[in-house]
Formats: sequence, structure tokens, C-alpha cells
Amino acid sequence: MFITFEGIEGCGKSTQARLLFERIQKEGFPVLLTYEPGDTQVGKKLREILLSEKMDSLTELLLFLADRREHVISLIKPALLNQTIVISDRYIYSTLAYQVYGRGLKKHFVDTLHREILDNTFPDRIYVLDLEVEKAFERKKSHTFDRIEQESISFHQRVRKGFLELAQENPNARILDATLPVTHLHDIIWKDIHTLLTARRKN
Repeated sequence: MFITFEGIEGCGKSTQARLLFERIQKEGFPVLLTYEPGDTQVGKKLREILLSEKMDSLTELLLFLADRREHVISLIKPALLNQTIVISDRYIYSTLAYQVYGRGLKKHFVDTLHREILDNTFPDRIYVLDLEVEKAFERKKSHTFDRIEQESISFHQRVRKGFLELAQENPNARILDATLPVTHLHDIIWKDIHTLLTARRKN
């Protein structure tokens, strides 16, 4: 099973990804927690560039997709083939939300590139943690912002809209209220995943 967490900066997706990883591990299932960008040797170098250097929008897209290609081939695909549950903090929706809705690149173009690089590796469940942009930035006020976090409020509002529209179009996606208490949100996610795991056991 492949599970991804998506959402704007400060929505709490990393916390929920970690809690789910710990819960699945406690239940005795083999599980991998990973993230984008940067969770491969190549990705670490790409992440440093992506989050610090000013660049053209198309250059940014191609670097993110290079990171994803390495991520899929080096970590995600091998783990799934080894019957390991994979949880990723960011995946396809982040590129579509930030580069298509945020930067204005063509979705058809990004979708075409994804078909080439993903090796047919798509999530079984996508959790989009939704939060108003202003509340998200209030959560991160003591945090040092990277290059993308420093974008305008209107940019991040377009990104949020992107996440919501993408999730509404996909039956495998779930939109969750990121203002809920952390433990309550985790319980909702675990109940959903437990149902999926139970169904797979029966099959």
C-alpha cells in the first residue's frame, strides 16, 4: 500500500505521516516513511538547490521531477515490491498544486512528464490536510522560511485551491480538516487505513 500526505506549508501533514508510520509499525506491518524533496542521495542535493536558489519556473519543475524519479526508483518502488507499506510526505499533488496552480505551468505538460517518470507508481490513498493560508503561516511564524514559503499569500492561496480541486477529482483522496486536534485527526486517518488493510487481508 502506498499512502501520501499533501497540503500547504504548516498544515501538519508531516506530523500525521509520522504518527501513521508509528501506528502501522506498532501493528506489526513493514512500513517505510519517506518524504519529498530530498530523501535520496541525489535528492538531498536537489532539495538544497530547490529551497534556496532563485530559478525559472520550468527549471524548478524539472528539478522537482528529477527528485521524484530518484525517489520512485530508489525507495518507493523497491519497498512496494517488497510488500512494505510506504508513506510519503508529499508526492504528485504537491507538484501539481505548486507548479501548475501556483506557478501557472500547463497541467497537461506536467501529467505527460509524470507518465514517463513514475513507473506506474500511484498512491492508494492520498490525504490532503486543508488549512487556511493565514492560519498555516501563523503556525509557522517562528520558523525560518525557505524560498517557496516566502512566496506571496495569493500564491499559497492558489496552491491550496489546487490541492482541494485535485482531491475532489480523485476517489482515492480524502480532504481532512487540519484544524482538528492532532490526535483526533490521527484517529480518523488510522480508522480509514485500518479499513483498507482489513479489506486487503480478506482478498
